[in-house]
Amino acid sequence: MLLVKKEIYTLVSMIMAMDTKTMLGILKSIQKLLRYLQGYSDILYHGLKVR
Repeated sequence: MLLVKKEIYTLVSMIMAMDTKTMLGILKSIQKLLRYLQGYSDILYHGLKVR
């Protein structure tokens, strides 16, 4: 758990050090990733429910 907190802290400090354009790009890619994961989990969920 502590390792995860450290990673998040590092990520946050990296984001703080960046300029706005880079930050927006990263946020967009994170949104894409989250949407992809959401879709994937929906597929898995429906696949399991059908069985």
